[in-house]
Amino acid sequence: MLEEREFEQTEEIEKHMETGDRRLLPEGTKFIPIYIMGKKYMVPETLTIMKAIEWAGYQFIRGAGCRAGVCGACATVYRLPGDYKLRTGLACQTVIQPGMYLVQIPFVPAEKKVGAKILPRNFPMRLM
Repeated sequence: MLEEREFEQTEEIEKHMETGDRRLLPEGTKFIPIYIMGKKYMVPETLTIMKAIEWAGYQFIRGAGCRAGVCGACATVYRLPGDYKLRTGLACQTVIQPGMYLVQIPFVPAEKKVGAKILPRNFPMRLM
């Protein structure tokens, strides 16, 4: 009976860890400051940009995609402190750094225009 209860608790803890439960952190976890849309948040240092944004309380409605770095739906623009360059990355793959400034890019799916035709390069064109 005791072993079964321990197994259930372990399974529950793993479930919370997978879903990003804010209450369960390893001992000694360090928090670092990041800025999301101009507002400062303290988040665990080992998170990806996507997990850090969720940790801060934001919810992804669109732009989360596959969460594995394949689809490219989570494109993010960020800047590091002391560096003027804008950097890009996938939020699901890029690990946060202290002082990062983050901005999400709205996901815009590629759309094919209806009725548009692509003609071969040597297609004879007639003028009217």
